[in-house]
Amino acid sequence: LVSGYPIQQGRDLQQPRSKPAASGFCSGGGGLASRFTIWITVLIFVLVGALLFVIEQREVARVYDELQNRGLLIARNMASLNYRLLITYDIDVIQDNIQNQINDKLLYVVFYDPFSTALVYNREIADRKEIYSTSRLQGEVRPDSVYSQTRDVFLARKIQKVLEVEIPIFVRESQDTGGEVKLGLSLDRKRGVCGKR
Repeated sequence: LVSGYPIQQGRDLQQPRSKPAASGFCSGGGGLASRFTIWITVLIFVLVGALLFVIEQREVARVYDELQNRGLLIARNMASLNYRLLITYDIDVIQDNIQNQINDKLLYVVFYDPFSTALVYNREIADRKEIYSTSRLQGEVRPDSVYSQTRDVFLARKIQKVLEVEIPIFVRESQDTGGEVKLGLSLDRKRGVCGKR
């Protein structure tokens, strides 16, 4: 006792409490955000690439369809123009008509007889038997039968990609075929006929 008062036992000073350690989520927040940004960027690039691919394929299909329709139109016009000449085997006139149509887009035209034997073709493919020797419409054909396919041919001392189109020529008012006509359209972009298939 001091001066009649009991001595109080002093309190220990409380040490400041340490803060709990930050969780891994908070401490690594910056790295996680960076990874998230990278993945989002990659995803955007993938989606944009896929979209561009789909657009390109649709454009290619559209151009191909347009070129095929153009080939069918030319083939039908050639068949109509030379129908009577083909029936009468007027080869010289057919040859002249073909040569007048050949240009850097229409590379070749071949007329076949009713037995699918090459009858007449433009002079540019005279030494290219692999082009004119075989009709693609052999066997039973209908008036609406059409052959259409891209292929590589060697012309003008280089390999060129063409769209080959062939249709039958039926004798009017008959079910008999008078032959076939086949043509090759250039798919060379430099020549103004775009194509990819």
